[in-house]
Amino acid sequence: MKENLIGYLYVISITVLFIICLITSLKKKDVNKNAERALMLLNWVFFSAATIGYLNYTGKVLHVPHLIRTANIFMLLYMPLSFLYIRHFLFPQKWKLTYLIHLIPLFVYLVDYFPFFIRTASEKAIIYQHLSFVQLNTEFNEGFFMPAGWHVIIRYILMVGYWLAQLVMILKVIRLDGSQFQKDNRTRMNWLIWILVSEALIIFPPLSTFFIGMHSLTAVLIQISGLMAACIQVYFLFSHPEILYGIKGVIIEPVNLHIKPEELDDADQSTASLNILIPKSTIQYIPEQTLDSIENILGQYMEEKKPFLKKGFGLSDMANDTQFTLHQLSGYINIRCGMNFYNYVNQFRIDHCKKLLLANAHQNKTLEAIANESGFQSRATFIRSFKKFTGHTPSEYIKELKPIENVA
Repeated sequence: MKENLIGYLYVISITVLFIICLITSLKKKDVNKNAERALMLLNWVFFSAATIGYLNYTGKVLHVPHLIRTANIFMLLYMPLSFLYIRHFLFPQKWKLTYLIHLIPLFVYLVDYFPFFIRTASEKAIIYQHLSFVQLNTEFNEGFFMPAGWHVIIRYILMVGYWLAQLVMILKVIRLDGSQFQKDNRTRMNWLIWILVSEALIIFPPLSTFFIGMHSLTAVLIQISGLMAACIQVYFLFSHPEILYGIKGVIIEPVNLHIKPEELDDADQSTASLNILIPKSTIQYIPEQTLDSIENILGQYMEEKKPFLKKGFGLSDMANDTQFTLHQLSGYINIRCGMNFYNYVNQFRIDHCKKLLLANAHQNKTLEAIANESGFQSRATFIRSFKKFTGHTPSEYIKELKPIENVA
C-alpha cells in the first residue's frame, strides 16, 4: 500500500512539475530575463530530479542504468538556482562569472563519482540491485574518496544554508520603509514567502527522519513535500502570472551605485567619488511610476539640454538639474537601461559624435577635436566607447562612411 502511494505521488508530482516547466519555458516577457531563466532552469532541475527518483523507486531505472546516481546532480543544483532566482527577482542584474562558485559541491561529487559513472550499464545495474531504496538515497558509498553517506550530509548542509540565505534576503526587503512597496508587490512577496515554505517542506521533514533514523518515512515525506511545493507553484503561476516578471519597481542596494575603477579612465576617476559613491546603509525602493517619470523627463533633458557635452558631467549634476535623487537616477539607469551612469552618458556622446561625422565634420577637424566637442576628456575613453557602441573604431567608421558619401 505504501509503495503504491509513493508511486502515485511520484507520478502526480512529475506531471505537475512538467506543466510548470512548460509554463516557465514558454510564457516569457523579457522584463527580468535573468530571473526568468533561473526559474525555468530551477523547475527543469526539479522535474529531472523527481523523474530520476521515480525511476529509482520503481526499478525502471534498470532500463536506463546510466541514470543511477545522477539524481544528486540535480539536487545539488536546485538550491543554488533557487537562491539566484530570488536574488535576481529582487535585484535584477547581469549573470556573473563568480556564480560558478555555486558549482563547487557538484564538481566534488562528479569527481568522486567519476569512476562509477564510467562503469558499464551492466555493472551499474548489478550495484543497483544490491541496494535498498533507503541505501540508494542515504549511503552513497560508491565514490572514489568520500566516506559513505557524506554526499547526503553535504547536500542537506548546503540546502539549509541556501534556505537561510534566501530567508535573510527576503526579510531585508520586507522591512523596507514605506507602504508603496507593500502595495505594489504584496502578491510577489507572498510568492517568495511560499517558495520558502515549500522548500522548507522539501528540506526539513526528510532531514529530520534521516538524522533520527526513520529512513522508511523519508521517501514518503520527500514525495508529499515535493508535491505540495509543485502545487504551490501551480497555484501562483495560474492565479498570479505577474510573479514571473520580478518585482514592480526597483529595489536599490548601496553597491549598485558604485562604479568599478577599471571602467573609468584617468580623467573620469577624479570625479567618480564625487558623483557616484553615495554612503547608504539600507536598501531603497523606487516605484514603477517614478521610473516612468524619470524615463520621460530624462529623455527630454538629454535631448534638449545636451548636458553630456559638458566635461566632467556627473550623476550629481544630473540629479540637480532633474530634481530626482541620486538613488532614483542610478536605479533607473542600472535597471531600465542595463548600464552604469558613465556608459549611459557616453552613449549620448557617441551618438552626437556620429552626427558630426555624418555631417563631414572630420574633414575640417581632428578626431581629438570632435571627441572633445562631444564631451570626452581623453582620446582613450573616446575610442573605447566608440567601439563599444558602434563595433568600430572612429577611423573604421569614417572609412565606411566614404562609400555612402560617394553615392550621395
